[in-house]
Amino acid sequence: MSAGRVRALRLLLLLVSVGIFLATGEIALRIIYRDQGARTLGGPGQRRFEHLATDGQNQRGRFDAGNKSPGKPRILVLGDSITWGQGVRDWQDTWPERVARALEASGSPHEMAVLSLPGRNIPEHLAELEYWGRRLQPDVFIYQWYVNDIEIDARRPENARWWQQQPWHEPLRQASYLYYFIESRLATYLPAPDRSYVEYILEDYAPGTLEWAEFERHFHRLASQAQALSPTRLLVIYPQVPFRDTSPLKPVQDRLTTLASSAGRLQIPPAAWIRHAGMPVASPDAPWRQAVNVPARTTGAVLETREYYLPAGGTDVHLTIAFDGSAEGPFGTLEVIDATSNDVSASFQLSAPSTSSGWQDVSVHPGWTGHPAVVRLRLSSRGATGFSVANLEMSIDYGFKVVDLTDDLNAFNTHASVFDAHPNEKAHGVMAERILEALRGAGGAPLKSGAQRVH
Repeated sequence: MSAGRVRALRLLLLLVSVGIFLATGEIALRIIYRDQGARTLGGPGQRRFEHLATDGQNQRGRFDAGNKSPGKPRILVLGDSITWGQGVRDWQDTWPERVARALEASGSPHEMAVLSLPGRNIPEHLAELEYWGRRLQPDVFIYQWYVNDIEIDARRPENARWWQQQPWHEPLRQASYLYYFIESRLATYLPAPDRSYVEYILEDYAPGTLEWAEFERHFHRLASQAQALSPTRLLVIYPQVPFRDTSPLKPVQDRLTTLASSAGRLQIPPAAWIRHAGMPVASPDAPWRQAVNVPARTTGAVLETREYYLPAGGTDVHLTIAFDGSAEGPFGTLEVIDATSNDVSASFQLSAPSTSSGWQDVSVHPGWTGHPAVVRLRLSSRGATGFSVANLEMSIDYGFKVVDLTDDLNAFNTHASVFDAHPNEKAHGVMAERILEALRGAGGAPLKSGAQRVH
């Protein structure tokens, strides 16, 4: 047999072997995933995952509204697809329902209203709370947080691989289970062609950025209203799992924990200001290494914040200011602008402290005894002296008890399927147990001793 025929035969055998391999893989995967996606979240096939709902549509959880039953505290739950139970077929296996049943079994029944839906982030959670909060009058407020909640203005890296940009990619993905499986695995394990999601979050939502300040602004409004509604408030942090060593998003979760649970200050950095006058300048010793310099003889509005929620009674406002040379007496005003009418609700004179060297804390208390309000804060200069503004802060103390699930959920496989990272039934069980422990510790659910397990 000639060398050419041998090569042709070998090529033919190789092609036959590859064909057999591909056909075997396709058949095996079609057997393994014969549910066509109905029971395998995100898996191959054209069928929708079978989610059982309480109303046959989108509600997956109790929704006790109207007049409260005597002796039954009411829990309000806000969450996204994690709380909704994407990937969990029966809504009775989700963590809110497990919590409700455990409370009943312990002799401490609670009413519960679950407001959750896939895709919701903090602006949608805030809208739900503002509509339903006063109507439901909850005794316990639980907010389930995931990292995408900070993405008020999301600009995620697309990270499309070369094969995902080809015209044949999507038709082949829909037609072949084998291609679907291999492509999903490659997209999961290959390094991102651009920044990873974690890199994007840590860089674009770092402290001092407009993006992080916008999340804090929305969280402030949600947390302040929850504080006025419910004596017991839980913040449940769902982590990105699995990970090795330290959680990659631990800096974000630590920031959120401090913000939610500790008395402190809500910081509004220069990146989040609307500037009317003055010049932005680099300032290495300033809180955010930048400031706005206002020359002497500048009069009128200098900077303004976006809209912030001020609770009844108001809050202390602190400005970090450095003066050009010696300064004495009034140098400007802080005005409270009603966000609806644009009227000046209150105006406070700002005076330089007796020692005006370096960065100074200049404070006022724009408060009132009436109802809460949505306002903007405006700093104006009298022109008497030059100064630089580096930071603006409001005193806060939201009083959340934080339930960080990072260590609990990284100990086992939490994924609903190999194609989707939403929590499975076991993960929901762990969530329920940790939340029940937190309720006991916060005094929101006086369980009887021995009522430890969640079924």
